[in-house]
Amino acid sequence: MDYDTDTDGEGDHYLHPDSYVVIADHWGIYLPQRYTKIVRPHQLTNIDNQDWSTLAAGPDAEDYWDAWDRTLANAVYCSHDGRHYTLFQDGDLWHVPVMDE
Repeated sequence: MDYDTDTDGEGDHYLHPDSYVVIADHWGIYLPQRYTKIVRPHQLTNIDNQDWSTLAAGPDAEDYWDAWDRTLANAVYCSHDGRHYTLFQDGDLWHVPVMDE
């Protein structure tokens, strides 16, 4: 089975077994802002500094949701042990391992 964020047509997601929840969905509209509090920008690639500042400002900031959409689509997180993860949100926010091609 391939592990990725594609659905099986019934809305179920099959994530790689090494994926893990970073932030639970109970943070609601503050989840993107919370992400900026627990992850440092130097741990991410493919993220715009302006988007990061917008997310840190919180949900009242203009373009907050657009910045979050771009972050989810492009950001790659590098853990302290050198593993790389993409971001995936379906309620909870997940770090999903980047699979070697």
